[in-house]
Amino acid sequence: MKSSSGPAAARAMAALPGQILLSIAMASAFGPGAPLASAAVVVSSAGSALRGGAKSQAPPVAAAAAAAVAAPPAQPAASAATAPPSASQQQPQPQQPQPQQPQPQQQHAKLDVGFGDFEENVSQTLAATIKKSVDGPAWTEQLREKLAKNVTDSLHQALQDALKPLKLSIGKTWVALPEDNQKASYVSQLRSGFASTMDRTKDSIEGHVNIGLDRVRTLHLATSAASSTKAASEEELVAKAEQELLGGVFAEHCYDDTHVTKSKTETNGKNGSAALPSKFCIPSVITSFAKRLNDTQGLVGMTMRFEARALDLFQRSKGSKQGTQ
Repeated sequence: MKSSSGPAAARAMAALPGQILLSIAMASAFGPGAPLASAAVVVSSAGSALRGGAKSQAPPVAAAAAAAVAAPPAQPAASAATAPPSASQQQPQPQQPQPQQPQPQQQHAKLDVGFGDFEENVSQTLAATIKKSVDGPAWTEQLREKLAKNVTDSLHQALQDALKPLKLSIGKTWVALPEDNQKASYVSQLRSGFASTMDRTKDSIEGHVNIGLDRVRTLHLATSAASSTKAASEEELVAKAEQELLGGVFAEHCYDDTHVTKSKTETNGKNGSAALPSKFCIPSVITSFAKRLNDTQGLVGMTMRFEARALDLFQRSKGSKQGTQ
């Protein structure tokens, strides 16, 4: 039924029986979206009218029904499902873990005194010199490559053998130093002390190899068994050339001094003592190299150990004094 408003609607409903009015009122009051308060007023008014049975009560019932019909329907409350949750109902979102910044790694002192760089520089120079300077009918590119490799391999092995005791001594001193700054200072002093010795040794090795190159050029493959300067095969050719190049580097040089021998013999004859040996020898280039490095290391290592012990004693005495106060 379409509802209307005004006095006309009220007079029309007043003429209807009470039961019909009650039905209209209940349908209007309890329809979709009707408020409970309006329904309670309509039911109360209609019930009073029915109990009294008097016609005088009809108008109030009709008026109440008309008011309920004429009242605009209340808007339905927002659904709880669509209502935004309150602050107390909101669940806290778990925080994403922040990526940790990588911590810079502490740089520790390294034990590198320059042996590797020295050997690499000398080997590269010798290999380039051999490939460039060794020539002759018997020398092919393959034989020059092989000779250069044999020379550098032999030099590497000789340096390893000569420097092994020195490296062990350096390592022991380096481990005995307690602080990283002391280790770094020890390595720095060794590199500085070794630099001049390495430079002189590099020049000496290259000089001996250059002298040997003149003799290598005279070697060639044998055509008869009578020639002592000829090699019977390529392997022997390479071996002889290697000996000529490194003989002055690996071997000690011994000399006979007849003048010194005669003077010593005359002097010893007067004193009645035995004659001294007439031969004297100069250590090889590699042996002299290792000896000079060892002397430098002994001086630097002794100084560093003394300073480390003195600092340790000072710190201990200072700590004991603070403990007694």
